[in-house]
Amino acid sequence: MLCGIIAINGVQVMKNVKIAEKELYIIAIPMIITLALVMIPQDFLHPLPTFVQYLLGSPILAASIAAIVLNKVLPGGR
Repeated sequence: MLCGIIAINGVQVMKNVKIAEKELYIIAIPMIITLALVMIPQDFLHPLPTFVQYLLGSPILAASIAAIVLNKVLPGGR
């Protein structure tokens, strides 16, 4: 219930803001990464190095890092 309320509030905020192409990528790619990492079986992570297990074991961490890197790397701006 709480996650749904937070998501709806986020959509309402984004509805009132014009989103450029750069921001669209910065929003969409971390969302895709989060969903993909949630679906990865835990058996896939066991043979990987500990740091990579930690990074891929936390979808929020991986998505946050991806958003920060995309924000710095992608061209464009206001």
